[in-house]
Amino acid sequence: MALIGWVLLLFPAVLSALATFGAHGDGNLTVRCHPDQAASLLQLKKSFSFFRYPNPLESWQDGTDCCLWEGVGCSKSSGHVTALELSGCGLYSEGLDPAIFELTSLELLDLSMNNFGSQSIPTSGFERLSLLTHLNFSNSGFSGQIPTVIGRLASLISLDLSCLYDITPDDSVYGDDTSIGDVTNRLRLEQPNFQILLANLSNLRDLYLDIVDMSSIKGWCPALAKSLPDLQVLSLSDCNLIDPICSSLSTLHFLTVINLGGNYHMPASPFPEYFMDFPNLSVLQLPSTNLQGSLQHLELSQMDSTRNLLPILSWIEDLHNLRSLELYGDNCSLISLSSVVKLKSLRSLAIFGYSFTKTELSSLCNLVDLGTLKIVNCIFNGPIPSAIGNLTNLRSLKIIGCDFLGSIPSSIGNLKNLRNMEIWCATYSYGTPDGSSRPLPGAIGNLSNLESLDINYCGFSGPIPDEVGLLNKLTVLRIGQCSLSGRIPNSIVNLTHLIDLDLSSNYLNGELSTSIFAIPTLQRLDINSNQLSGSIQDFDATSSHMVRLHALDLSFNQLQGQIPMPSPPATLLYYSNNNFSSVLPNFTLYLGSEFRISENNVSGHIPNSICDSNIRVLDLSSNNFSGRIPSCLIEDGYTSLLILRNNHFEGELPDNIKYQCQLHTLDLNNNKIEGNLPMTLTKCLQLEFLDFGNNHMVGTFPSWLGKLPTLRVLILRSNQFYGPIGGDLHGDDKSGEDFSSLQILDLASNNFSGNLSPEWFVGLKSMMAQFNTTGDIVRAFNVTDYQDAVTITYKSIYRTFDKILTTLTTIDLSDNSFHYSD
Repeated sequence: MALIGWVLLLFPAVLSALATFGAHGDGNLTVRCHPDQAASLLQLKKSFSFFRYPNPLESWQDGTDCCLWEGVGCSKSSGHVTALELSGCGLYSEGLDPAIFELTSLELLDLSMNNFGSQSIPTSGFERLSLLTHLNFSNSGFSGQIPTVIGRLASLISLDLSCLYDITPDDSVYGDDTSIGDVTNRLRLEQPNFQILLANLSNLRDLYLDIVDMSSIKGWCPALAKSLPDLQVLSLSDCNLIDPICSSLSTLHFLTVINLGGNYHMPASPFPEYFMDFPNLSVLQLPSTNLQGSLQHLELSQMDSTRNLLPILSWIEDLHNLRSLELYGDNCSLISLSSVVKLKSLRSLAIFGYSFTKTELSSLCNLVDLGTLKIVNCIFNGPIPSAIGNLTNLRSLKIIGCDFLGSIPSSIGNLKNLRNMEIWCATYSYGTPDGSSRPLPGAIGNLSNLESLDINYCGFSGPIPDEVGLLNKLTVLRIGQCSLSGRIPNSIVNLTHLIDLDLSSNYLNGELSTSIFAIPTLQRLDINSNQLSGSIQDFDATSSHMVRLHALDLSFNQLQGQIPMPSPPATLLYYSNNNFSSVLPNFTLYLGSEFRISENNVSGHIPNSICDSNIRVLDLSSNNFSGRIPSCLIEDGYTSLLILRNNHFEGELPDNIKYQCQLHTLDLNNNKIEGNLPMTLTKCLQLEFLDFGNNHMVGTFPSWLGKLPTLRVLILRSNQFYGPIGGDLHGDDKSGEDFSSLQILDLASNNFSGNLSPEWFVGLKSMMAQFNTTGDIVRAFNVTDYQDAVTITYKSIYRTFDKILTTLTTIDLSDNSFHYSD
């Protein structure tokens, strides 16, 4: 059976426009909204938490006309709410509030790109929305069975319950990409719910159910053809369909978009040639659907990379109205694209896994009406052609995972309509043919409409061009993992719409000006791993302009003086591995969720006011802090990671830990802590890493810690613990105290004594496990980018592991008074 490894794809396009409603209602509204509908909207607002600043529903105020509220549209004649468009507003709710069903005049409901907490779509209430024509819950975090009550919306024209799993920087500030494997808690359809859902939706034109689990549905294809005669958009990608594409679809003559890709479990079947008879078809996506027959010659692999595709691609050139095309390859070499270049109607072109000739690359630049060009995992066999400057209608340019020589050509400055440019190189060290530097061209400053510039893992060198400061529409500027040097240009402060600034992992040097903290829209500032030095002069936390700042990372530089603390507090504050010498005496007033300042020269104590903060990760390791540790950091249990190693903390630990303890890591190594281990640590059921080494603690072996189900690391070395460690620790009298997850145990240099029998080690199951791989990195759950580090004796060498693998196992009982018996 031949699978289609190469298919012709078309990017999904919205070809059937939704009804348009003004963001604040009809332009000449004369009737105010009804009080009961305003009350329903306010109840809906009350059900949401907000993860964007400012609050997107700020205009929703009691006593004002709800028809003027953000995202609300009303009928001009009646004042009834007819549209609710809240897509991508950063809303969070544990399910959909029933108040939505009080808006019985709704014609358009769009809650896409929000988060409803993996809750189910309500099974009742939709029957009240009889006028609804457009329903969009895509990528909104719903899960469970799709209720058949939606099938009672007989007026529905467009239904979108899909899950988008390829979120690009265009869609998100942080540009986090996920894959189908990352999609959990999916919506699903079961037999016979699919047929019931469709039975009364005869007016439906657009159906998007991508990634909905339909693995139990039989007869999906004839059911569609029977119930939806006027369907124009059919999108069921990655739905686990188990039946093949059937001939019944040939009756759906109005189809313009067909996307059935990623349904790997479809049985092998011939390519449905009747698709070519659909007069309006402009989007066809059929990868990984087990199609064979007339298109099997499109399957290519590296072993078949010499095959000439010209006869095949010549078939494409007859599709004169083709607007979007994706070509997938498998590192095929020197494929002729002459037919593609003839597609003058193309607006979107994506090419994956090709090896270009210089001529082919330049010829693609003759498609002057292209709005989107995406080239992924390709080999250029030369530089980016200067002819790319011909694509003056281009709005999005993405070159990802490709090898190319030289720098970005200066002709890039011709692309005045470009909104998004993303270049991620495949090989960091690539340079120019003569080995000279690859500077970024100043012509980038001509891209006056650019909103996102993302360049990573490329060996570009030299300074960041001052012309970057001319890009006054820029919201995302990421130039990381390159070899850029020199100072950060002062012109960056002109980017007054900037949300995300990432210049990490370069060789930038000089002082860091406080002017960079004056960009009011900035939400993320990451300049870690450079060579910035000196003090951050004249920084005043109380006058910081970054009111929306979420994350600040200045770690791994050579910065000195006092640590700058922005106000209001940023959620994530990283300053580790610098030369900072002080922190504000009241620094706890400026803490968010994470505060990391390890490997600096900061002294002082932790004020008790830290108990009023919401700190989850506190890393003060390898500084000169002293005094007592505020008891709330351990007792209250809200802290996940408490890393205070290599300081001068003293006193005893509190023994009143609460049951809601969320501690994952407690690392107090190399301080002056005294007294006993608190037995209430057994309430910390998420505890994985416990290090009290190199202190002055006393007491017997804490066998009760064996109750902790996930404890992986226990280090008590160089203290004053004494006595036996328990004989047969795993006997009936010690039920549940078996340390079954423990992989690192260090009891060296104490006063332990007594008999050490083989039975003691029986329950250490994790240490005896067999692995076929090098293991996974142990990470703290739900904590941003943190890995525990440990210093132990391993193979007779006392060494530090910056990351702990699940396969790393060791026991050190040296320098005690044990004796062995069998």
